[in-house]
This record gives sequence, structure tokens and C-alpha cells, in this order.
Amino acid sequence: MNPLRHFSLWKSQPSKASTAQTIPGESESTDALAHLVQLPVDSPLDEPVGLASQLTVRSVGANPALHQGLMDAHELKDFFAGNHFGLGLHNGALYQTQDALALGRETLAAKFQNVMATMVASRLRKADALRNMALQTSGVCTTVTAQLNLACLSLERDMATLQAQAEQAAEHKGWVLSALNQYQIGFGKGLREAVDFALLGPKS
Repeated sequence: MNPLRHFSLWKSQPSKASTAQTIPGESESTDALAHLVQLPVDSPLDEPVGLASQLTVRSVGANPALHQGLMDAHELKDFFAGNHFGLGLHNGALYQTQDALALGRETLAAKFQNVMATMVASRLRKADALRNMALQTSGVCTTVTAQLNLACLSLERDMATLQAQAEQAAEHKGWVLSALNQYQIGFGKGLREAVDFALLGPKS
């Protein structure tokens, strides 16, 4: 007798003993559970308050009506992502004077003011385009016109904030202060390291 044939017959025809050991109602519950879809169990600890998954960020960012904060602007992110400490470290070790420190801080503040001016100009162009569109829709759809005017007001508030920050930067205040402090700390460290090297020589 072919043992493989015997094995296949045994697999296709379960014994009565195994069928008798089945718990009543188990097959019905198993069939019912087979149609259920398991969903992931989310916990508040998985995504703390204030943080969102990349999928959520993309879906929110795709909504043009959502107003993002000014600090989310790529111009400001690029500015603050600069290595201001490293620049100060380099200048402190190279120039080693109080005048060089003051000039470096002034240059950094002026760079920040240029960023503010670029952001103001960008929002001014957007506001002009919205005003033009509001004129074209005036008398056609009051809701759209009101929304355009509201968007203009939001841009005007942003421009006022940016202009105020540019003025404060001239006094080394406001948002730019963190970058200026990083530069000054780096300058002092570079100066100390240069002096130590000149007085003590290279460390063995």
C-alpha cells in the first residue's frame, strides 16, 4: 500500500474522535471572528499631545486654509538652522577683538533683518493678489469676498509682526537674540582657545 496515499486520506477524512472533541459553539464563534477586522489600538502615549505622525502632518499641510505660524516659515527655519555657534567660534579664534565681536553680531542681525524683509515682501505680494481677487468677486459672492478680506487681514498681521521683529533685531532683541547669543558664546570660546594655544602651546 502506498503510504503517501494513506496519509492524504487520513488528512482529508478526520476521525470521529477528533470531531467529538470539538467544543460546542466553537465553530460558530470562529466563523464570526473571521469576519472581524482587527484595528490598531492607539494610546495617548503613542503620540504625545502636540506631536503628530507624518501622515497627519501631510494631510494637515495639504489644507491651504490652515494658517501656519510664522516660525514654521522655511526662511526662518533656514536662518535658525545655521551654525551660529560655529561661526562665532571661528571668528573668535581668528580675530580676537571686541570690535570683531560687535561687528559679527551686527552682521548677524542684519542678515536676520534681510530675512524679515523677504518674508514681508512675499506676504505683500500675496495680499495684493487677494485684494485684486476680492475686487473681482465683489457683488458676486459675499462669502468669498469676506474670506479673501479675512485672509488679507491675516497677512497684514503677519507683516506687522515681521516688521516689529526687524526693528527689534536692530537693538539685538526679539527672535534674533537666540542666534546672537549662540554667536557670542562661540566667539568667546574661540577666543579663549586661541589665547590658551598662544600662551601654553599645543597640548601634548
